This record gives sequence, C-alpha cells and structure tokens, in this order.
Amino acid sequence: MNQLQQRIFNSAATTPFVFNVTPDARAFLLREGTDMKYGARHLKRAIERTIVHPLSNLVASDQVHGGDLLRIDFDPHQGCLDFIKEAEQMPIYAMMQMIDSAPSLPAAAATATWARVEPPRVVNAKKPSHQVAEASALQL
Repeated sequence: MNQLQQRIFNSAATTPFVFNVTPDARAFLLREGTDMKYGARHLKRAIERTIVHPLSNLVASDQVHGGDLLRIDFDPHQGCLDFIKEAEQMPIYAMMQMIDSAPSLPAAAATATWARVEPPRVVNAKKPSHQVAEASALQL
C-alpha cells in the first residue's frame, strides 16, 4: 500500500491525495490475492483490480481531487470495497504526515509554501508560422 501511495505522490499527472485502508479491507485483499497453491503471487493483481483501477476511475471522473483523504473499507453485504471521501483540500505536509514513509516530492512541490505549481500543458499545439520558418532555416 505504501508503494501505491508513493506512486500517487510521485505522479506528475495529478495532485496527490491520501488513502487509508481499513483492516477489514486489508483482510479482503488478502483473501482475494492469495491462493492455497500459489500463495500471495496474485496479491499485486488483486490490488490493481480492486484498488488501483477504481481509484483511477475516481480521478478520471473528477470525483477525487488533490488534497482529498479517502478511506477504503470492505462492505460485507456487497462483498466489495467502498471508497469514502473523508476530507478535502488537505495541505501536502498534512498528507505526508498521514502516510507511513513520506515519499520524495518532485522539486516543484517541495517549495517553502508547499504550493504545487504546474506549467500549462499544451496538447498538439502548432508553432506560429514564423517560428516554423526560423526552425527550418536553422536546420539547413
């Protein structure tokens, strides 16, 4: 779980959030990820299937934002994990105190004000025509 939390903190695509897994949810993961014949070889796949994929869907559907605190609990009636948002807009230093081993932050996030500033993202942008002409002239 710590490795997954560090993946979330080190991801450049999103602002980090924190999650806690209850003991009931951990027991569910162990049941799902262990086999009498193979042991815990399938635990990583169970974590991907039951935690990572739902978390990525929550982020993609804009239901989880940076600074959120999620509690992942097991619902015995439905036999699945529940993702409950317990807090919003937590500062990064508070989130780092909540996890067992603090991940290393990207240099941009490790500022004195703890503000995370990302450069604007431009997808499939074209250079203005005068810059294209200058670039082709330089290549000659």
